[in-house]
Amino acid sequence: MINSLFYYNLSKDSSSKLSDKMRSIREALKLSIHTVSRVSGIQYNTIDRIEKLKVSASVETIFPLIFFYGFSLSDFFDFDKQLPSADKLKAQLIKFHKTNGSDAYLKLFKDPKLIDLLEEELIPSGYFKISRDVAEVQQHCRDTYGYHYPSATGSLNTATEKGWLIKDTESSPMRYKQGPNAPKGKK
Repeated sequence: MINSLFYYNLSKDSSSKLSDKMRSIREALKLSIHTVSRVSGIQYNTIDRIEKLKVSASVETIFPLIFFYGFSLSDFFDFDKQLPSADKLKAQLIKFHKTNGSDAYLKLFKDPKLIDLLEEELIPSGYFKISRDVAEVQQHCRDTYGYHYPSATGSLNTATEKGWLIKDTESSPMRYKQGPNAPKGKK
């Protein structure tokens, strides 16, 4: 005889796999939660909570994300199937959006303005809790998000003017650290 604990454990295991797959897809595509939220219209904290398994996701929150990433339900829920490569995931997402008359993919893979990335991702994530120079910021944006900012100094100086960052003018190269008016993480 199977008891309710058995079903609970199956459900918990499936939720964990769903959460891991959602995060793995986003990370493979080198997309930030902010970018997915901005382009999909799905709330930042909803995506964050699903990926961190802090909420039991409902069909109304999971299905839009699955479709946004270009998956059919049967492909997404086949947890034994290995995730396609980043290039195949991107092609799948683009094909889905083109087929369905959506131009979201055009916005999704366009580098956001660095000042927006600073405000929405880099500063709230704690990246600037230690001092960073311009080259480190540029490399981090390339490695983490696939974004290329050949000139980042202007945006970092703008963030300094806003009080988000503090500039260490004595260091060479110049370094930037989290300031008193740093944007907080989204709740």
